[in-house]
This record gives sequence, structure tokens and C-alpha cells, in this order.
Amino acid sequence: MNGESPEISIVIPVFNEVESLRLVHEELLEQLKDIAFEIIYVDDGSNDGTAELIQGLYQKNPKKITIAVLCAKNGKASAQQMGISYARGRYIVFMDGDGQDDPKDIFHLLKTLKKQDADMIVGWRKKRRSSIFYRFISLVFNFIIRTIISLNIKDINASLKIVRSRFLKDVPIYAGHYRFLPILLHGKGLKVIEKQVHHRKRIAGVTKYTPFKAIGGGLDMFTVLFLMHNNLNPLRFFGGIGLLLICPGFLICCYITYLKIVYGYILDRYPLLLMGILFLFTGMQLMCTGLLAELLVYSQARLQPIPFIKTLCGHSCQSMPGPMEKK
Repeated sequence: MNGESPEISIVIPVFNEVESLRLVHEELLEQLKDIAFEIIYVDDGSNDGTAELIQGLYQKNPKKITIAVLCAKNGKASAQQMGISYARGRYIVFMDGDGQDDPKDIFHLLKTLKKQDADMIVGWRKKRRSSIFYRFISLVFNFIIRTIISLNIKDINASLKIVRSRFLKDVPIYAGHYRFLPILLHGKGLKVIEKQVHHRKRIAGVTKYTPFKAIGGGLDMFTVLFLMHNNLNPLRFFGGIGLLLICPGFLICCYITYLKIVYGYILDRYPLLLMGILFLFTGMQLMCTGLLAELLVYSQARLQPIPFIKTLCGHSCQSMPGPMEKK
């Protein structure tokens, strides 16, 4: 692997998964014997010994493994983005370290991706081993997405997915937007498909997905849909709504002015006058919001600052400059 890039790069962000990660790693090594691969572990500030575990895994197989141990918890999106920055494979595989994703499905997904000449494939957890609450939330989110956009994917937030790596280098993954990567790529005209996979019960530990994250995920969903449909042009969105309010507001004010000029008073049309003024001011405020948002979009980077790294080891990071390390 010294002079050649691997076929697949498996990016696994982990946070407090010391009880399950070793078994996941052993399963991966068993299933990936017949393909050139690399595994990139990004520890997102774990405090249960996960960092020490992945360092031990790296010591046993330094040519196949890259590790990055972050100094603090930055979120799954930051961890995934860091893993992408070090990935060298033609295809990037995303999966979790809790053991619920079956490594055996990687080959089936990759084969289907190549056969259908797709750019991304999502693992559909048809028989999902999660609580009723999380299955219900996922069902609602997926229904809304399929209703709004023409992407017939039944499990947008699936953890196991494969993407052609050349399409990920310039896609910003921040906040909770990693959940909606299929939407972002579909919005850029790429072919996104899905295939049923085997979803297993968690090996150990507890889920990191909470009801508060479900609420945040809903907000992130609307943000991603806005970005996709408006191509990062806030003025078109806010300005369009603003014009829809300004036009009737202007006509109402013209009508009130006509009454004042012709009759000398407005014939008890005070509620109508207040409505016209409200429409005008609200519309102008929305247009100003769109202009300010345009300035922010074009004057600031969309990516979050790169988090500090406590430990960085691996073959992948030797050929390219890495994120800043803590001294």
C-alpha cells in the first residue's frame, strides 16, 4: 500500500465505544481480506479508554489503520470530516463503531454501487434494531423528505453508506448535516441509490442519539433542504417571500391614499391600513435579511474550524498535511 491507494477507506467516528469497537475491528479484518482497504478511526474525545484502544489497534497494523484522537468532543460531523480528509481510497465507507452495522454488507453495497454506476449507496435498515421512539422519528423524517424532494430513499440517516471519494472533498459536512449527505449529493445531480442491509442490536454501551438530537435533526433537515433548493442564495428565498408581502402591502397603501385624496378620509379602513403597513415593513425586513445573509455566505467560510488533535498516526497522514496538532 505504500505506493498505491486502497480501494476503500472505512471512516469510523467513535465516542465511548471501548466495549464494542474491538469486535467491530476484528469483523472488519475478517471481511476485508480480499480487497485493498484502510480503516480510519477518529476518536471524538472519548473518556472510557476508546482512544487507548484504537492506538493499540494501530500499533498492530500501522499500514492499514489511521487514527486521530481529538482533544475534546466536537461532534460526529467534525469527526467524519476529519476522516474524509485523510481517506485515500476510491470509495469511502461510513459506518459506526457500535456494532450495529454488519461489515458483511460492505461488499454487497459496493458491488451494487458499481453495477448501477451510482455515486452513493445507502444501507436501508428495513428491520431496524432500535427503540420504537427512534424508529418513529426516523419514519417521520424520511416521509417528509420523500414528500418534498424526488429522492426515493427510505433511510436517509442510515449509518452504513458508501460514496465515491472524489465527490466528498468539497462537500462541507458540519453540525448535524452528516445525516442528510444523500440529500446534499442528490441536490448536486449525483445518483443516490439504496440497498437493504442487516441491522444488528447494539453490542454494548448506550446510544448517543437523544430526543434533543431528534429536535436538532428536524431543524437541520429544513436547513439542508433550504441550501439544496436555493443553491446557497438566501436573497432569492427571503427576497421572494418579501416581495410577496410588499406587493399587496403597496397596493393596500395606494388604495388608502386614494381614499384620503378623493374623500378626505379613509372611510374607517384603519385595520386595512395597519395590514398594509405590516406587509410593507415585514417584506422589507425579509429582503434586508436576505441581503445580510448573502454577505455572510460570500464573506465567510462555511466550514467550522478544524478541531485540535491529541494523537495522529497512520499511513494516510504521511503524504498530506494534517489538521493542527496540540503542542
